[in-house]
Amino acid sequence: MFELAKTKTTSTKKATVSRKLTKAGKAKSRVHVIPQQGKWAVRKEGAKRAVAVVSDKVTAVSRAKKLVKSGSSTTAVVHKKDGTISSSYSAKKTTGKKSSAKR
Repeated sequence: MFELAKTKTTSTKKATVSRKLTKAGKAKSRVHVIPQQGKWAVRKEGAKRAVAVVSDKVTAVSRAKKLVKSGSSTTAVVHKKDGTISSSYSAKKTTGKKSSAKR
């Protein structure tokens, strides 16, 4: 069900995050903000390398939101330092319909 990423991790929590990011059979439409060696990484689901590695979480979340806004990812999943999910952001879907409100 999961493919374990080939990374040198000493922490069980880091291995769990790696397993979640390389879940087999899922489309690579999500981007994750994860802790990585004292910094924050923005990594697309299923990717071996990070899109960006920055020093603070706020910058990493901003980069992830830009990827969602540009359309290269559909959802940004933000993790806490312990690897658990703290929040997620999705692109707003527009239907192209005009509002029928009277003026």
